[in-house]
Amino acid sequence: PFDMFLEGDFITHIRNSMNESDWLVTTDLDEFHVVEGYDTFHKLQKDCENEKADYVWSVTFDHVKADGSIPPSIDPSVPIWDQFPQMCRLTDTVAKAYCRKLCMVKQNVLVSGGHHMVDKQYKKFSKEGITHHFKWFGDLHSREATKVKNFEIQNYKWIDENRRVIQFLETCGGNILHR
Repeated sequence: PFDMFLEGDFITHIRNSMNESDWLVTTDLDEFHVVEGYDTFHKLQKDCENEKADYVWSVTFDHVKADGSIPPSIDPSVPIWDQFPQMCRLTDTVAKAYCRKLCMVKQNVLVSGGHHMVDKQYKKFSKEGITHHFKWFGDLHSREATKVKNFEIQNYKWIDENRRVIQFLETCGGNILHR
């Protein structure tokens, strides 16, 4: 199960092994960051450094199947963009979660859990990205229920987001775009 404190220790370990001039791409396993006009993070880093920026913001968009159904799995032989072509804001409208993310940060920038916030002392890059989120597949109800169970034990404040997703899944009739 996810453990925020272990994640924090892991990130601290990584950060401590980096040079001060290094940058860190912060992402969850079900996310891809895209900043328009950049095909590599290296190019983005150079422009951030030219602006003396410390981090790159993004906004989260969920990806779902075109017909709104929840597929049983992801097919590794088909590009994920083809499997989940429809962009929507389920994390925002259903989970009511904070949907701003940090795509990339300088080594010295401390990032909150979930990669959502930094202190105001840091300078934001002039362009924002999109965090493409691919969560809506498989037995999502069971995954969210397991998170709720673990989060109750660990007393995480964002547990209500997971409860709202479960409630939504129980009422959507298998189609997450049309209730």
